[in-house]
Amino acid sequence: MSDDHIRQQVIETLPEFGFVSSGPNWETRLISDGRYHGRRFEFDGVRAYWLRSRRTIEFYNQDWVLLGERKVEQFASVA
Repeated sequence: MSDDHIRQQVIETLPEFGFVSSGPNWETRLISDGRYHGRRFEFDGVRAYWLRSRRTIEFYNQDWVLLGERKVEQFASVA
């Protein structure tokens, strides 16, 4: 699963939570003990985390309230 694919899925899901689809203000890889675990995306008013082991993208508002989750399998096939 490419980072570009995950980023696109996050952007396409933002309107479901009332946010404008746009590129992230910034993003970073989630690494612990030298192992890649996923990515964090920061937008105006919303944060998204892709958790590789769970194949899930989690969306949080500014106050860290979980807005919802999306399984990656629910999305279109990988490009």
